[in-house]
Amino acid sequence: MRFRLALALLISILLVVTASWSRFGTTNYAPSIATLEQIQTDNEYYSDDSFIRDFLKPSTASTTLPAEPLSNTELIGRQLILDYIGLATSGQATEANIDAVANKYLESIPKIIKVQKISRSDIKIVPDNKSNFQNYADQILKIHREYAENINKAYTGANSLKTLNPAMYAFTLTFNISYINAANGLKNLPVPTSLADLHLQLINSYFSSAASMKALSETEQDSTAAFAGLIILNENLDKEDVILNEISNILTANGI
Repeated sequence: MRFRLALALLISILLVVTASWSRFGTTNYAPSIATLEQIQTDNEYYSDDSFIRDFLKPSTASTTLPAEPLSNTELIGRQLILDYIGLATSGQATEANIDAVANKYLESIPKIIKVQKISRSDIKIVPDNKSNFQNYADQILKIHREYAENINKAYTGANSLKTLNPAMYAFTLTFNISYINAANGLKNLPVPTSLADLHLQLINSYFSSAASMKALSETEQDSTAAFAGLIILNENLDKEDVILNEISNILTANGI
């Protein structure tokens, strides 16, 4: 939980800083959980404080006053940076405080990401029986195995995921495609009646996460949507964990 909140907040700071420097500088100018935890492990030597400190170093380029007033999103972002730095420097960057900061700005970010959403009538519901439960368990495992393999392959081939760069954008785009493939695979999967509601929630969450990752991959074109995507993605990660656990419990209760 703490890592995912910190991940979302840190990348959101990167997005806002990038947008801010593009305004003030010269014109030459964000699953599976196991994968995120692996990324965290691989980069333990590079602390959060070092990450932020290095990225917030003043640019050597000359700066000029902005030609137009800051947008609401840029103002929100600059205040977000100040709030986080205030927590970090005072030793109060706890999970609860980081969560509070994220929630504080949640209402200030417009819901601008278009998300595909399906209804119960869009999925194939079958009777609850041992055969259908077993088929569902086998197929959902296959879908998530393919998802994890694609993400791990993309992570292995990435050169650097520490800052906003082409490698980071390509990596988030791979997440987008993998989420869409997983959602479509689940959509076409016959689902036992007792799992239908959870199954539907999982599909829509995956479509939502896919849209968020797409927004992250297009940060330089629309940093506002990317920031909103981070907030949505952070919420979805926890929600998807809960849904998958509940599905697993129902399958276990039915002898699978």
